[in-house]
Amino acid sequence: MKLLATIRDKDVLADYKNSGEIDYQPRFASRAVVFDRENKVAVLYVGRYDYYKLPGGGQEENETPEEALRRECQEEIACDIEITSELGRIIEYRDRFEMKQEAYGYICQVKGEKGVPLFTPEENQDNYSLEWVDFDQAIALVKFPKLAGQHDDQAPDGTYAAKFIIKRETIYLEEAKKLLDAKK
Repeated sequence: MKLLATIRDKDVLADYKNSGEIDYQPRFASRAVVFDRENKVAVLYVGRYDYYKLPGGGQEENETPEEALRRECQEEIACDIEITSELGRIIEYRDRFEMKQEAYGYICQVKGEKGVPLFTPEENQDNYSLEWVDFDQAIALVKFPKLAGQHDDQAPDGTYAAKFIIKRETIYLEEAKKLLDAKK
């Protein structure tokens, strides 16, 4: 899968300071731009930190990116999905977490009926909710969150992570727009 971007602290933090040498721990994840029958896109609102993200999450041991995505979509948006296109990979180096995350992005279509999401205790604590919105609205919601005034060195870990998530999801949505526009 093609590499779309590499994101580092300096790309998302206004008051970035070089952390020196870091022994990053690997994490693999999958993300999706998921369309339903009405051509609405699934976005997850993270109320605790006031931003939106795409469905998806980390791969479990012995899981492929596609298997992880299907499982995460079942949990977070309560839908079976069909993967229709690959978007690409995004690599994130999150210094504060000493983590290198490689995320695989896809465009998907809902198969069957929608259900009720089963959020994890952590997602419930962060006040997750699911919304189905027009594609352009999904881009606007993800790209322009309300946490811009947060000072980076004093930001809670959730806000620090959100800055990476917002950058990553924006890249995936813009790539999806290019692919979809090319098919018209």
